[in-house]
Amino acid sequence: MLACILSLSVLAAPAGGVEDTIWEGYLFRDAEGRLRIGWAVIAMGVMMQPPHVVSGDLADRLAPFVSRVKGDYFFWNYDWFGDIAKPAAKPKTDPADVPRFLVRIRGEVKSGGAPPAGPDDLFAAEPPLIMTSGRLLSVESLSEAWLRAWIEMARLGLDPLSGDPRGANEKREKAIAPKALDLLLRLREHSRVTDAIRESARRIHPQARAEKRFQGRVEGALHRWIAAARTKYKIDLAGLDALGPLPPDGASVVQRFLAAKDRKAFFDAVRTVWKGELGELDLPIYIQPEPHATVFRVFPLDEVESWSDEEFLRRQAFHRDHRR
Repeated sequence: MLACILSLSVLAAPAGGVEDTIWEGYLFRDAEGRLRIGWAVIAMGVMMQPPHVVSGDLADRLAPFVSRVKGDYFFWNYDWFGDIAKPAAKPKTDPADVPRFLVRIRGEVKSGGAPPAGPDDLFAAEPPLIMTSGRLLSVESLSEAWLRAWIEMARLGLDPLSGDPRGANEKREKAIAPKALDLLLRLREHSRVTDAIRESARRIHPQARAEKRFQGRVEGALHRWIAAARTKYKIDLAGLDALGPLPPDGASVVQRFLAAKDRKAFFDAVRTVWKGELGELDLPIYIQPEPHATVFRVFPLDEVESWSDEEFLRRQAFHRDHRR
């Protein structure tokens, strides 16, 4: 998985005028009191972004989902785990001060205004991007219990994003597989989408969804490793089958993407192996957001579902020609 846990639909400022755009990340208020989007990431080659400001009525309506983070970036490996290789028993940051809500919003974006000034603005020299006339697409709540259990994933010696054991031998993998299964059950329990969060989302926009996209990615990666370890070492893991089918990983989603004759055929193929929420699956592909620019983007499949047939085929052809 990429260093950036959350991806953006636009990686550069609009060349001019206004552009319809999807942003995703956590919400925070800067030193000037403006509502902004920030990004929770694992700090490994992070692509910096200009300030993303949410303005107008949308900023007021999103108030229930503002986190107490102080700046554009929250680095999970430094500010939560402390050290992924040797995480402490307790989180490095007070759980109240980490991203507790992850949102996806869509609206008209323009570039303009004076850049914010402050020590927490890593990209302060750039003029901000400003979203107007936007709406909430989805929100995800990260509970303290889930976040603390996520630390235990790293303490078991498993990568907190990919679920892979870091240099573990056969003896070690056999020992941690049952513990990983117990942990996966706890993570799933703590990531349940509640009626309360669904209602909070609908109060902001009637079509807004409550989801567990980020948590589902983490749990899916852990699930895949546990299943692989059981097959590889013939471990008896009672209860694993009850968790249902494995979520497809990004590579298998891309494989189906490239093989599909059109958008409908792609989703028909996905649905043969996955009955859960489309937003929990990712399509990692190369795209061309503007002439002479190629970037790597990770699209949730519920966003891909909104593409036109023409857009699907265009992006399929571009990725086929530019994949490495």
